[in-house]
Amino acid sequence: MFLISLWKTGVWRAIFPTSTRLAQSRQAEAQLLARAQSGGREAISVLLGRHRAGVLRLATAILHDSDLAQDAAQDALVRAFQKLPSFRAESEFSTWLNRLVINVCLERKRRLERDETPTLEIQTPSPAAQLETRADVAHCLNQLSETLSVTLVLRECSGHSYEEIAEILRVPVGTVRSRLSEARRQFKNAWHELEAQRARELER
Repeated sequence: MFLISLWKTGVWRAIFPTSTRLAQSRQAEAQLLARAQSGGREAISVLLGRHRAGVLRLATAILHDSDLAQDAAQDALVRAFQKLPSFRAESEFSTWLNRLVINVCLERKRRLERDETPTLEIQTPSPAAQLETRADVAHCLNQLSETLSVTLVLRECSGHSYEEIAEILRVPVGTVRSRLSEARRQFKNAWHELEAQRARELER
């Protein structure tokens, strides 16, 4: 309920803006995919172009930094292009691509942690208040484990169903539900702790 209230008040929308998904039938997607796998340059461009915004949105939600997310999204799309001939349609293309994006983002996150590189300040043209809110959400997500953070992002930011998340992460739906429950609990606690810390600072 806490995250639902955040969504209703516009917090999540301000941080992770949504875009209208292109209306397309599965058959049309399959035909486009087949042409792309056959080496059709125009089909490849159209296929990856349709998913570019979603890839960047997911990368931004995981990495909390626009520059890092841009690089990770580009890397993920390049990898998708390279691996396209090996895609076997055992899952939806978007599911396969999202899994690729998550792997690329987590690789970069772990590399930054190993190098002890400080997190870059989020740079957006948004108002100061929105920047602060975005930074707060990023802080709270960083209190969660990678597993819980990615699961929460896939649900609350990307809007995937439990079944889609289960397919992306290759876990049972029941595991997704339990992870989301724990992730929401930890996020709520982190958010309230941040608010309490701010209140204490104002009293000084």
